[in-house]
Amino acid sequence: MAFSRSGYLCVVSGPSGCGKTTLCRAQAKLPGYVYSISCTTRAPRTGEVNGKDYHFLYEEEFLDRVKRKQFLEYAKVHENYYGTLKSTVMGHLEQGSNVLMDLDVQGADKLARSAERELDRWVSRAPAGCSRKALGEMLGIHCHAPGQNLGIGGRNTQLL
Repeated sequence: MAFSRSGYLCVVSGPSGCGKTTLCRAQAKLPGYVYSISCTTRAPRTGEVNGKDYHFLYEEEFLDRVKRKQFLEYAKVHENYYGTLKSTVMGHLEQGSNVLMDLDVQGADKLARSAERELDRWVSRAPAGCSRKALGEMLGIHCHAPGQNLGIGGRNTQLL
């Protein structure tokens, strides 16, 4: 009998531009991790590639997927919809990969409310009492002094 394990869902949440995607993409380069690509109804920005940066959908298609309950979470942010497909996340988890998601605060809140119904294992936040050094080691990043820029996102990206 072969041993199998399901992966963990790791959520990085924060406001737009704080470095969530950069952190997730860096971690996804390590064995056993994959980055979950979100769907959006916004137009691609210069240089963005469909299927690599986002899955770009027309609003009608996005809302049809909402009706069919295909999203693990979704939210309307700044007049556009963003969401994460259940099939993508569940497929990676079932294969044993740890799935990294970057969500704004609204999306993370919706995910937290549905996670107990949808997922067996997920990481919601650093364990209580976890030191900055231990958190940095778990994330595979160098811990800077409090308030110092991590160099992975906007000027306000800091490890507190």
